[in-house]
Amino acid sequence: MELIWKYISFDAYRAFGPLVASLDAEDNGRRYAVDNEILIRTPDGASISAVVIRPNGSTSPLPTLLEFTIYDSQTYAKECAAHGYVGVVAYVRGKHKNPNRAVPYQRDGDDARAVINWIAKQPWSDGRVGMYGDGYSGFTPWAAAKRLPPALKAIATSASAAPGIDVPMEGNVFQNSAYRWSSHMTNTKASDEKNYNDDARWRSLDQKWYRSGRRYRDMGRVYGKPNPIFIRWLNHPSYDRYWQKMVPYREQFAHINIPVLTTTGYYAASEPGDLYYFTQHHRYNAHADHKLLIGPYDDNLMRHAPSAALHGYQSTRPRSPIFVSCAISGSTTSSRAAHCRRY
Repeated sequence: MELIWKYISFDAYRAFGPLVASLDAEDNGRRYAVDNEILIRTPDGASISAVVIRPNGSTSPLPTLLEFTIYDSQTYAKECAAHGYVGVVAYVRGKHKNPNRAVPYQRDGDDARAVINWIAKQPWSDGRVGMYGDGYSGFTPWAAAKRLPPALKAIATSASAAPGIDVPMEGNVFQNSAYRWSSHMTNTKASDEKNYNDDARWRSLDQKWYRSGRRYRDMGRVYGKPNPIFIRWLNHPSYDRYWQKMVPYREQFAHINIPVLTTTGYYAASEPGDLYYFTQHHRYNAHADHKLLIGPYDDNLMRHAPSAALHGYQSTRPRSPIFVSCAISGSTTSSRAAHCRRY
């Protein structure tokens, strides 16, 4: 019986599988207007590659949801359009159809602001832009908000990277995974998935470097391929001006007066970055409209769905997340007190 059911499933997919691509394309053409060839000029003369997906049949300007990312994906832009927004995905320099070399983190704030200002001037835009994302694209809304553009009205992020705080180091201790990731994102125009997912290759590099006794800066030489981005990061081992320029720093959080939602997990590697943004925003803005949702998740589950089992822990019932709204009072760091409500 098991064999029969498997064969029925196989035969069904074999029959309708070839039809899916054409039907999907037909449905997309009916539902969406897609522009995949956009290059947005920046004030310094560079260009940002972007994709705009709008719901077909809309006759009035709409609000826009923007993801600014280093990864080549359009999935969420289409989902935004399906819910009545204009979905825009913009890519860091050097990704998608941009001819430059990718440099993670450094220019993203200025470039994201250029994209937001461009969106606000388009005939299909009502002038309101919200930013969302996770991981790298959870960092870029904060980079844009460092000097808040008027059109940016709200932020929703999860698993947000905080350069200099939790990547490429945490507690000023560098992580070998930063070498792996930076190589992955800058070696080729598209992400170098084959090498990035080769765990044995990277474990071998860790062991080879450790046994060699060479300096940490020599990891690229041990690997046989230079990585100038990683060396640049190593040149800034503390949270200095290099990192401070990438996201809001201290009093700059005081000017972020838009609604913010941060989602993170107890087991998420990104939790330090998420909590950094949350605590700093409330510390320097007594009226920050910033909510935190934290629950029994890791980074993977936040991208998919909660589970009854996580990292070897089994729950007899689904564990509820905690929704936290905080205000921080006091004029100095030592006297500040956090007043939080848990829902």
